[in-house]
Amino acid sequence: FLTSKEKEEGAKLLRKTMESFCGETFDSLFSSYLENSEAFVVEDLKNIKLPILNIYGENDLRFSKKVTTSFKDYNESIVDFEVLGAGHFPFLDLGNREKIFREVIGLFK
Repeated sequence: FLTSKEKEEGAKLLRKTMESFCGETFDSLFSSYLENSEAFVVEDLKNIKLPILNIYGENDLRFSKKVTTSFKDYNESIVDFEVLGAGHFPFLDLGNREKIFREVIGLFK
C-alpha cells in the first residue's frame, strides 16, 4: 500500500523519531498503562479463552521485547513468536510471510 519512495522516507522518519525517543521512557509509559487495571487491553486479554499468537520482530523499534512479551503476564495462552531480523511489521516483508505461515501452522497442528 506504499510506494518504494514512501517506504524509504517513512523508514527514515521512523528511525529518526525512535532514535530521539529513549526506549526506557517508552517502556515506562507502556508499563504504566498496562498496570492500570482499567486499561481495556489488559481486561480484554484476561478474558480471551482462545490461544493468542503474539507475532513481533526482533528489531522492532517501536516496542522492546520486554514490552511485547509482557502480554503473557495477562493471559497464559499467549504464544510468543519472534521473527528474527524483522522490525515492527514482520508480516509486511514478503520473505517473512512464508516463514511466519509455516511456523504458525506448526504451532497449531
